[in-house]
Amino acid sequence: MEEEIRNLSQEDDIKKTLQELVQRAAKDDLSGLLNRSTMERFIKRRLEEMTPEERCALFIVDLDDFKLVNDTLGHQAGDAAIRQSAEILSQIFRASDIVGRLGGDEFAVFICGRISEELVREKAATICERLQLALGTSRLVNLTASVGVYLAQGQQTFESLYQSADLALYRAKKAGKHTFCLKNYEKDGFQDGHFAAFRPVNAISLVKLLEYMDDGVALLELGDEHLQIIYVSPSYCRICGEEYEGFKLPRMLEELVHSDDLPGLVAALRAGLARGETVEYDHRAYAKAQGRELWLHIRANVVEYALENPVMLVTISDITRSRQEREALKLANRRLQAAFDQTSMGMWEVDVAQRTLRTFATDGSFVALAGSETRFPDALVDGGWIHPDSVPRFLKFAQEMLDGRTRGYGNFIIRRHLAGGYGWTALSYQVLFDEAGQAVRVVGVAEDFPRSFGDPVFWENAFQVPLPEGMLADLVARMRADLDADVVETLWHGVQNLNAKTVDWSVDELLHGYRASFYDPEDDGEFSALLDRAALLAAWREGRRWFSGEHRCADTNGSIRWMRTVLHLTENPGSGHVMLFGYVLDVEHARRLEQELVTPAVRSDVTGLYALETLEELAMCAFAERRSGNAAVVLLRAFGIADAQLVTPEVTVLHRELSAALQLALAGDALLGYAEAEDAVIVFPYVAGKEELRTRLETTLGFIRRVFAADPRTAGLRLIMGVALEPVQRAVYTTLLGQARRACVCSQDAAEDTIAFAEEGQRSCLVLECSDVIATEAEERLSEQEKDLALRCISAMLSAHSLDDSFRAVLKLLGNYYRADRVYTLMLVENQDAVVMTFEWTANGKHSIKHTVSGMRLERFPALERCRAEKAPVALAREHAASLSGERAASVWRYTAFPLIREGEVVGFLCIENAMQHPGDLGLFTTLVPYLLQERERFRPKERTLRSIDQLMGLPDLRAYTEAIGGLTSAQYSTLGVVCLSVPNLAAINGDMGFEFGSRLLWFVAKTLSELFDGSLLFRTWEAEFVCFLPDVTQEVFQLRVSRLRAILTRRYPRQMRIGTAWAEGEFAAERLVKTAKAALGAQEEISQEMQRFVKAAEDGLGEGETLSEERFTVYYQPKIDLTTGELVGAEALVRGIGEDGSLIAPAQFITYMEEDGSIRALDLFVLEQALAQMAAWQEKGLGLVPVSVNLSRVTMVSPTTPASILALQSHYPTIPPEALEIEITERGPMETETFQDAVEKYSACGLRLSLDDFGSQYANLSLFTNVRFDTVKLDRSLIARLGDNPVNEALVRDIIAICRTYGMTCVAEGVETEEHAALLRSLGCRFAQGYYYDKPLAAADFEEKYLWRRTLKFSDHTGKETHS
Repeated sequence: MEEEIRNLSQEDDIKKTLQELVQRAAKDDLSGLLNRSTMERFIKRRLEEMTPEERCALFIVDLDDFKLVNDTLGHQAGDAAIRQSAEILSQIFRASDIVGRLGGDEFAVFICGRISEELVREKAATICERLQLALGTSRLVNLTASVGVYLAQGQQTFESLYQSADLALYRAKKAGKHTFCLKNYEKDGFQDGHFAAFRPVNAISLVKLLEYMDDGVALLELGDEHLQIIYVSPSYCRICGEEYEGFKLPRMLEELVHSDDLPGLVAALRAGLARGETVEYDHRAYAKAQGRELWLHIRANVVEYALENPVMLVTISDITRSRQEREALKLANRRLQAAFDQTSMGMWEVDVAQRTLRTFATDGSFVALAGSETRFPDALVDGGWIHPDSVPRFLKFAQEMLDGRTRGYGNFIIRRHLAGGYGWTALSYQVLFDEAGQAVRVVGVAEDFPRSFGDPVFWENAFQVPLPEGMLADLVARMRADLDADVVETLWHGVQNLNAKTVDWSVDELLHGYRASFYDPEDDGEFSALLDRAALLAAWREGRRWFSGEHRCADTNGSIRWMRTVLHLTENPGSGHVMLFGYVLDVEHARRLEQELVTPAVRSDVTGLYALETLEELAMCAFAERRSGNAAVVLLRAFGIADAQLVTPEVTVLHRELSAALQLALAGDALLGYAEAEDAVIVFPYVAGKEELRTRLETTLGFIRRVFAADPRTAGLRLIMGVALEPVQRAVYTTLLGQARRACVCSQDAAEDTIAFAEEGQRSCLVLECSDVIATEAEERLSEQEKDLALRCISAMLSAHSLDDSFRAVLKLLGNYYRADRVYTLMLVENQDAVVMTFEWTANGKHSIKHTVSGMRLERFPALERCRAEKAPVALAREHAASLSGERAASVWRYTAFPLIREGEVVGFLCIENAMQHPGDLGLFTTLVPYLLQERERFRPKERTLRSIDQLMGLPDLRAYTEAIGGLTSAQYSTLGVVCLSVPNLAAINGDMGFEFGSRLLWFVAKTLSELFDGSLLFRTWEAEFVCFLPDVTQEVFQLRVSRLRAILTRRYPRQMRIGTAWAEGEFAAERLVKTAKAALGAQEEISQEMQRFVKAAEDGLGEGETLSEERFTVYYQPKIDLTTGELVGAEALVRGIGEDGSLIAPAQFITYMEEDGSIRALDLFVLEQALAQMAAWQEKGLGLVPVSVNLSRVTMVSPTTPASILALQSHYPTIPPEALEIEITERGPMETETFQDAVEKYSACGLRLSLDDFGSQYANLSLFTNVRFDTVKLDRSLIARLGDNPVNEALVRDIIAICRTYGMTCVAEGVETEEHAALLRSLGCRFAQGYYYDKPLAAADFEEKYLWRRTLKFSDHTGKETHS
């Protein structure tokens, strides 16, 4: 038994020995990795086990210059390097990966599975980064590695893997070593690796490190009685001005430290030693070699050292210069403080990075936070330091400052004392930048407005009139002069009294100097002519007293800003002299809003105020900018002017002067419009609250009343203000105006000036107490007159050819019978919570109120609510009541509403406003209403009979659409166009802007679609989705209407809608076309979101006067070629977007969105400035002048400020002659010839060369070509593409070229892509061309290299050219 056990034990030992021998045979003795044969066997087995979807990679790693290690440091060091390398490779890869040594200095690694190219590249880069060794001590040898990798599918042999990986290693070695090269079976060629190489720290000699350090290093022994230095670095001696070789050690500390500083230093060192803490201390030392005193900063820490006493490692820094600068700064601050002690100014500063404010007021007059640090600007607003009226402007002021605006100023109402008193304060600042150009600190001055600044005696001696306090926010300058004595008495700029500078000035010297500061004297030529003493005296003799004009001037920041100047002439009662009072106000905000308009702003010729259409657009733009607070619309009505018995010219002058005074009183934050003879509309985009607005309006009325008190023309003047106020998120201009008009009418009989808020009176004629509502029974028996009218109405219905004709005829008959102001139908929509006006008739002289009423909530109309609840007519009768429009009515004003009932439910109302005859005849309604309700059904085509009607505008719903779409095929129509429109964020819009805004948006969409397309084929298929069909029209007509639809909707509701279209002829079915249109709409949605993110990122940080970032956009240049010589004659600048990954984005993908939000103008000017800068750069390099053309969008073209902006940019590059720059104006998109011609004339008047781009495109307009004179005409690529195979097209091109030559216009052919195109164009007489045949658009550097260093094109080699796609 024992023998058997002994035999088994021997067998186990033999097995273990055999296993050890097998393992040893499989391993490499030196590295411990698999040897070559074992690794090769394992890899082959793994390849056989791989599935088809798996991939594998073989890495071959070679140590660079390994022979140098053996030769320099010996084989022992080489062996150590092999072991270290093996260990590093094992750490990088998984345990399941195969890692082995091929032999010598080569290793191999095999991985497999679901691996990606990114993973393989990452592993290869990691090998190169981590396999870096510094070997040796006295003599260093740096060892690195090169890697070759082959990524393959599983169906491979080991031999093919090895061969491909070895080839990749060869390329890596050839590329300079210490890198990797990858070959991927899916791609052609090899891919070189890129990574951030670095040297190991231990490769740097410690002696060298200490020698070249800026700081000095020393070892300090701390004995019980003395402290002595036992080691110093060369840099320590250099700082102290001593020779390293001659520095004797050890040395007592007192020999190196100033005697006055020694006790404090020793105490600090011993205290730090006792507590085990780092010691930092500043002390003086004496540099003997330089013969001067130094300031040193030391940092000391305890270190272990082989001495009985403790030792500290000390580093020293020379801080002499910083100490001197600090002392100089303290001295300068004391001097500056002494100077400020003599003034009323306070100093303040903002740390931009920390966003903290510090103030340094000397007397506590300005914000009493002296010496404290405050979060900027939040703490000032939250703490009540900024008055609520000034908060929005102050936050904008602060944001511009933090964004890096170099200088700025502003006037704000700020709390002056901790007790809580507010006053006007002028703030100005300058930003300080670091060496990298980053804003780091803002230094500013605050100065309180002097108490006498608003004193009426101080300013208006004649009438003792204080200026409205609200205007001080925008007041830039003011003056007073005696015209008869030719003396400038007072001049202030902001709160700076400049009287000392104007002592010897004449009035003309001041006025002419001010006029010379205008950026463009033609901004307001008529007003500019008045800036002359003789002209003003002549105006005084003609009876004119007030003048107003707007123009551009440079502010203290150097930015061009719009200013409004108001002049007032009056008589000094003491001397009888004519006095001139002048005021300059900043109105940049309103002018900036104008740039967002689709069409140029229009102003009244009489008053200079905005036309109502322009005011509405400006108001909606201004409301959209705000996210909190209130907005207000005020209707100012002047009664009594007609009673003054003035002739028409005198009335015109009075209106103009009242408007000028109003512009002064309301300053620059209000938008003013001129409604009609006695009306003005005022829009306040931001109002803190009702009482603040009331106070401001009362001050304004008081100012106007007092300055015109002595004017006999205004003896009977009464000023009535109707005011409507809403939170800005829900503010709709037309709604507010209607409310203001009604409030104004309700108070128009007041005996004195009145301010009436809409919520205090009747917001509408229907918002009356229920006690004023008279429910009435309709007479069943009709009078003879009613019977006759009923027959006429039914006859009109039967003879009508459309639903519109039917309703309009009936409403007209009813209106004439009752002699009413209006007759209309209101339909309940959106769960019967709101109304829309579907049909309306108005009497002569009465305007439509359709836009005002549609979309309003039913709860505003108690009379209609009662009519719906009781399903019975209601009648109102009030003396001097207001109509729904707010107009003055007869002595007794009446209103009648009759319910429209279908299937027992009230679906709408038939309303008669202010019936002058037969007000009690209501039986007629009972007879007519059933017929009216049937009319809509009668006019539906039989094949599309509706079973349900959508509530909004009575549109057919999804069910009706489903029934109708099957009949819309090529069997019934020759062509068919489809428009699918959606409002994707309607729920968010209702939440943010209010239900009324959303309802009005949908109503406007339905109305616009009905007007542009076939209303009988318009369906509302979902809550916010519409489908419309337009049969039997050409594609051009369909596209034109779609373009008009986009323009109308974008103008009113930018970025809130998506439109998809499709058009077909021949064989088609509506269902397929709708799918195509919806697919386009869906794709547009995805692209829209992506592009809006891109545009938003591009616009971030875009402030006033700034341009778009070069990180988001770049400019490419496409050459223009002389067809006869092949020489370069110019280039076209073309913008490209830059994505987050650095890829280029075609302009077609973002231009539309930038046109919608108005930022396209900034992009156009960015491209223009980049082109000018590039032209100047080429000039400086001696490459000559290259003429460049730049495209302008239609939005930019029609902006009234664009020509001036272009001239301003050109002025920055005086070496570029004006004729070298050409502005290309595209013909694409519908535009009236007259509008186009007006714009072209403005640019030509500024001396700019103009080119008509894309002539011959789908919007080709021959009247434009014949009526507008251009310098250049560019033939659209569509014309060029058809050359050679279309004789008519060839004849057209020939004629256009001939016309251009006859009238001195340059003709350029675009889209030339073949030699045949070029040859044909030469034969037709065309001189210049551009296109992909010559070259694609190039980056500026590539364009310069290819064309400017070699000015002549060589036509012999066109191989490899791109084709245009």
